[in-house]
Amino acid sequence: MRTSTWLAGVAAATLIGTAVPASAETPPPTPSSGTASRLATIQTEMAGAPAGHMRPLWQPATTTGVTPRTIGVPGGYDPDVLRAHLRLSGTGKGQTVAIVVAFDVSAAVTKAVTSYSEWYGLKPPCSETVTSGCFPLKVVAPNGTAPIDTDTALPARSFQVEADLDVEMVHAVAPDAAITVVEGYDNSTEAMMAALDHAVSLHPAVINNSYGMDEFDGERDYDGRCTATGVLCVFASGDAGNPGLWPAAAPDVLAVGGTTLDMDSAGKVRSEVAWQGSGGGISPFEPRPAYQRAAVPNGTGRGVPDVSFDADPQSGFAVYVVIDVSPFPIYYDDWAMIGGTSAGAPIWSAIAAVADQQRAAHREPPLTAGQVHAAVYAGKTKTLADITAGANGLCDTCWAGPGYDLVTGKGSPRAGIDTYLARH
Repeated sequence: MRTSTWLAGVAAATLIGTAVPASAETPPPTPSSGTASRLATIQTEMAGAPAGHMRPLWQPATTTGVTPRTIGVPGGYDPDVLRAHLRLSGTGKGQTVAIVVAFDVSAAVTKAVTSYSEWYGLKPPCSETVTSGCFPLKVVAPNGTAPIDTDTALPARSFQVEADLDVEMVHAVAPDAAITVVEGYDNSTEAMMAALDHAVSLHPAVINNSYGMDEFDGERDYDGRCTATGVLCVFASGDAGNPGLWPAAAPDVLAVGGTTLDMDSAGKVRSEVAWQGSGGGISPFEPRPAYQRAAVPNGTGRGVPDVSFDADPQSGFAVYVVIDVSPFPIYYDDWAMIGGTSAGAPIWSAIAAVADQQRAAHREPPLTAGQVHAAVYAGKTKTLADITAGANGLCDTCWAGPGYDLVTGKGSPRAGIDTYLARH
């Protein structure tokens, strides 16, 4: 439901917190050789994760030098370009974004976001020695984390990359938001759902979840975890095209698909089409929710995704990656260009946090999934670009087209999306 007239006091969207590289005299960092192949090996092997286990959904670029070259050779969009593109009205100040991952990521993610922030002139994470001019970053493990051995080293490494990506994307778009990383014991369904339950109990503004698994009979028994408290849960829809993944298929979450987004250095869109890896389709297990009855063209199941953002790793994001899986030696400590629907999900989580910042200024509670779905499916809005070209598979419903589609949902965010969400 649209709030009354409080929005009248909200200023026009402005670019806030422009990041600047640490020093104009400092040469841009260059990754060590083998960047793409080393990271690609992790995700190739993770594709064979056993049943009942979640896999993170980041994808590395297979080439380097893609413009804009914001950090040298890796390329990828940086905080300046992202915020110039979205033109959000705030920085997420006063809001908390929870991020659910698996295994122990604490040392890796702290080092990664510190390096990322230093290069781009963003606030570093607060610590015992840094208590001002910083942003709150917590890493909690409510059920402990699994010991690392030869069987768990691979998924632990993959989830460390996921945590690095998620935290940096939220911090880039909502630089003043607090971030709490919640670690699951391992990447089993039960452990990840327990971590999600703990994240819900913290009552953050939004919970980001950039992982998934193939849908299965009985998945509905796990649904509804965010509904009881009204916390907005954002899930990546998957990186393997049709049919998409669960829990993004759950009806009470915001599912984020992928596009290939080409922008100039000022954030102006040159083109945007559906990304071929964008997870999407009709769920065979989840019934169609009421908010989709008029929008989804075929079938009786839940349509995935709801919205989208750049996920093509070849038009991806500059990310500082640290993989440090003790007792094994440090495996990676370098820049990379990364995409995947797990990049779009934290950016949408950051957008929601900025919208909640507006709502908090007018003593309104954070957005719920129901409110976001109502806003997204309300009709045409200039704050969601309708993506009408591209596909994610060889099927009758795998094509992007006018209105809602099973590749990019209702579209990709544009300037004013935070204000549009906040007032609905």
